[in-house]
Formats: sequence, structure tokens, C-alpha cells
Amino acid sequence: MTASSTEQSLPNAEVVHRAFRGSSESAKLKRSLALIFEVTAVATSGLLLFDYFKNSGQSALLLLAFAAVPVVLRLWADHDSGLARPWRREALSAYINGRDLGPAERVRVLRRVPWLASWLAARLPAQSLDEYYAATRQPGPQRNHEAYACSALYTAQLQKILFVSGLICLISVLIAVFVAMVLLFDSPPAAAVRDRLTQVLCSIVCAVVVLRLFEFTAKSFFAWRSAENTVSTLIESNHVTNEEVCRASLEYDFELVGSPTIPTWLYKLNRNRIEKVWKESLAALEAKWTTPTFESLDGGK
Repeated sequence: MTASSTEQSLPNAEVVHRAFRGSSESAKLKRSLALIFEVTAVATSGLLLFDYFKNSGQSALLLLAFAAVPVVLRLWADHDSGLARPWRREALSAYINGRDLGPAERVRVLRRVPWLASWLAARLPAQSLDEYYAATRQPGPQRNHEAYACSALYTAQLQKILFVSGLICLISVLIAVFVAMVLLFDSPPAAAVRDRLTQVLCSIVCAVVVLRLFEFTAKSFFAWRSAENTVSTLIESNHVTNEEVCRASLEYDFELVGSPTIPTWLYKLNRNRIEKVWKESLAALEAKWTTPTFESLDGGK
């Protein structure tokens, strides 16, 4: 099937798929804005700790604002992600089985699509279901195997990059905080109670951001390892039954709920490289599907 064929045979599923992509992108945009505010809060904290601002009272209020805005943005992003997750499963299920969704599902999704989601989805690569999952098999168990194997491979590769990047940032921030604390301990104590409270507030903000960065790094690590396990089951195993494919797919969907979202720019930068890895893996799958064991799973197709 080509991209145009899915537009014709699965029009409602394509609409839901684009809603999933747009909603996911909307959540990523809000999380990116939250990250910018958090970095600004940390920078402001550092300047306050070293008495860069003359009016520390007003600066502390500004710091609280920078620290509060990311909380609102992340809650908003979680709402968009909560919409995107079931839409992804619905569109993927229709694509795997070759049966389109009903008009009622399409209308229900369109009523709840976040603001700017359609505009964001139109600017993403691989917009159609065929382009996104790059399936070569006919609808059925083998397409289910192929689609989830492709998704898991991309997720494992990108989450590994996220984990390494997060670990580097975490170590860098810890070193910076340690140096700042050493300099503060060597300096004379602040005379005013207000300045002392400001220093405490700045230290708390820095600690919260460091802990959030640690949480992000840990989640990236576990998401990477979980996706690697799915890849091992769906691609590297010599023999996989249809039941094992379904179980691995369900576990993969479950693990995606708590994993960090992958930035679109990271996907674009690594898309060609991972696509080469996927083509090599697909060749290995094709060789397995030609055996009688795998042919029997799809009725001899």
C-alpha cells in the first residue's frame, strides 16, 4: 500500500493519526517552553545567589513566577499527551487490521484536537500511516509484528540518545551547583534576613531542577532498556509466536505511557541513520517470514 492508498482506504484512521501526531507535537512544544522557563529560573537563581540584582525581593518574586509557569505548562502538556496516546493506538489498530475507523470516531477526535495541533501535524515528516510505520506486509499479524518492531527500534535508538544527553547535562549541572556552593561557603554570610531567605529560595529552585533532570535521565534509561527488550523480542529472536508478538506490543504500549517524549528535532536529525538500521532489521524479518513457522502466522501470506 502507498501513502495515497491509505488516504483512500483508511481516511478516518488517517485523520486520527494526524490528530495523534499533532497532539503529541503540541505536548512537546509546551514541554519545551517549560524547559526554557526552568533554565531561566536556574540562571536567575545563580545571579541572585551572587547578589547580581540590587532588589532581591522583587527578583525573588520573578524567580517564583519562572518556577511556577513550567508547572502549568507541563500539566497542559500532560493533557495533550493523554489525548494522543489512545488516538495512536486506534489509528495503528486500524492500519494493522486494514479496517477503517467509523465516522463517529473521527468526529469525536476532531472535537477534542488541541489548538494548533493540525497546524503542527502538517509540518511533520512522515505524515501518513504508511510513511510513519513503513509497513511492507499486508494487514494482519505480520503487519502488527512489523509496525511494532519499527516503532520499538526508533524508540530505542532515540531514547538512548536522550539518556546520554540527559546524563551529560545532569553531571554538568551537578558540577556547576557544587562549584557555586563552594564559592558561597567561602563568602561572608549575608547580613539581611531577606537576602538569606532569597538564597534559600534559589537553592530550592536549583535542587528541584536538578531532581527533575535526574528523573528525566532515569526515565530515559528505563524507556531505552524497555524498547530494547521489545526489539530483542520482535526482531532478534529466532522464533516468535503471534501470542508473543501481541504480548510484546501491549507491554510496549504500556511502557510508552511513562517514557519521556522524543523531541521532533532529534527524530529529524537521526531519521536517516535509524532508517538504515531498520532496513537491515526488516531484511532479517523478511527472511524469518519466509520460513513455514512465520508463514503460518499470517495464513500463508
